[in-house]
Amino acid sequence: MLTRCLGCMEQYDSEYKVCPRCGYTVSKEAREAIHLPVGVVLYNRYIVGRVLGYGGFGATYIAWG
Repeated sequence: MLTRCLGCMEQYDSEYKVCPRCGYTVSKEAREAIHLPVGVVLYNRYIVGRVLGYGGFGATYIAWG
């Protein structure tokens, strides 16, 4: 079965615990209290992945939709 990496959004075999493309390991906890949890689905369409960057005006996420 294929799994989508929440770090790079590529698909890989679910038997691996680490993405073979980018090395991302799944962590459901947000890095900061203001960040969305990894894997949350918005508007029943977009899967939110890891935070790419954040600052005074907000956060930028990798996502799949």
